[in-house]
Amino acid sequence: MNWYKYKEGTGREIIYNSNTGRLNMEKYSVNFTLTNSKEGCQLIVKNLEINDAVSYICEVMISEETYEGTAILDVFGKLCSTILLR
Repeated sequence: MNWYKYKEGTGREIIYNSNTGRLNMEKYSVNFTLTNSKEGCQLIVKNLEINDAVSYICEVMISEETYEGTAILDVFGKLCSTILLR
């Protein structure tokens, strides 16, 4: 299983490669389920930033057949701490 970050004009950037186990664990978490559940490939993006608003592609090879699924992440802003004074 591989996860890619894709932004038009820049191509695919590999986020996770199951063969090497390469993953930025501070930024991403990956889960994969090969059962009849609807979960399948899961990518969790942590500490969202505006530049995380791109397409994410999960690529899985089963019986020498490659399958891909794409999810689009929209980020509208960044949460920040608010201090209320009375």
